[in-house]
Amino acid sequence: MIILLAGASHTGKTLLAQRMLEQYYYPYLSIDHLKMGLIRSGNTDLTPMDDDELTDYLWPIVREMVKTAIENGQNLTVEGCYIPFDWKKDFEPAYLEQIRYRCLIMSRDYIKSHFEDIRSYGCAIEQRLDDSDLSGDELIRNNEANLRLCREHGCEYILLDDRYEIDLNEILEKHWVRNAAFEDMALAAGIMVTSFRTAFSSFVSQQTMDACANEENCRAMLEQIYREGKMHFLMADEQGFLCWQDTTEGAQIVAIHSLPESWGTGLGHALLTKALERIGDRPAYLWAFKENTRAGRFYEKHGFCWDGSERVSEFDGATEVRYVRM
Repeated sequence: MIILLAGASHTGKTLLAQRMLEQYYYPYLSIDHLKMGLIRSGNTDLTPMDDDELTDYLWPIVREMVKTAIENGQNLTVEGCYIPFDWKKDFEPAYLEQIRYRCLIMSRDYIKSHFEDIRSYGCAIEQRLDDSDLSGDELIRNNEANLRLCREHGCEYILLDDRYEIDLNEILEKHWVRNAAFEDMALAAGIMVTSFRTAFSSFVSQQTMDACANEENCRAMLEQIYREGKMHFLMADEQGFLCWQDTTEGAQIVAIHSLPESWGTGLGHALLTKALERIGDRPAYLWAFKENTRAGRFYEKHGFCWDGSERVSEFDGATEVRYVRM
């Protein structure tokens, strides 16, 4: 397995790679070390300040090292800020199956609240040169730029918002499920609309589809729900999300949506499994379209059973049935 750890400076890439080494015995490659070795040996005229040019120069080397490690069946963590956001285009599917990418991103609020801690931890693993000129505004700009690029390219990221907490086990999972942040609601809206139009087109009219599958309206709705704090949101691989709410009857799974290209990959399984872990022993239930037999089979596979309850949906009077976890 290859772990690619990206992110702006001071986000803890090297420290996390060290933790992977200590806990799972994954050796790691620092792209910074490779960079400095090539610069100091005179193999390039580039300087440490030439970030864009260094990415173009270093990535082809790192890319082929990753392929070699995969071909040799070796585990490796590669950490550094010189991993392009379109990295997936350089690997065939057989390689991609063996790669987990995570970009570490600190939120604006986290940086403002923990700036001195962030700077003090800069030398936790390596002795940095003087970075007294590092500013919180610069960190915010760099992290927000990375967040935008991750979303544009569909890259998985770890958003550090409240506290610095990363589960190493989740990094190694095929599909990475994390708590969704408010900033993810725009992405969730796009996923919801695409999923809705693909999965429900056979039994929902075009008029209803156009009225309900509106990305702007879905985003406003999801953001309002998130602000109210009455639902729990999970995001998986920037390709799917799930939300549930606590009711007097137990935990109601309100929505689970994923992009069509992720169907059949186990992403939905990862989302539902993680949600049920969080829900624990409490009763869990959900409503689904009776006509959506594919979804019904999915829920039954995960321990749910139709309890005989039915209701008329607001979507063209379609029938919804209730599945309860047995």
